[in-house]
Amino acid sequence: MDCVVASWRGASGPPGLGPAQIAFWERTLAAATRTAQWKADLARYFWTEMYLAGADLRGYLERERTEMRAVLGELGLLSH
Repeated sequence: MDCVVASWRGASGPPGLGPAQIAFWERTLAAATRTAQWKADLARYFWTEMYLAGADLRGYLERERTEMRAVLGELGLLSH
């Protein structure tokens, strides 16, 4: 199995956030990724733009977890 481990940045909130609070932060963080400063940082640090929120983010994290478990299992690094 080929695997590339990516370095990514994320933000998370405490349990119990309401829908309005979640929507606020999703809008705020999405807006931040559209700024000139963020785009300059993408170029400066050779980052790939990939803003995810909500169901898209949950799906991505689940796929990452599944893939990482497979890789670590192949390496014998997981205790069963």
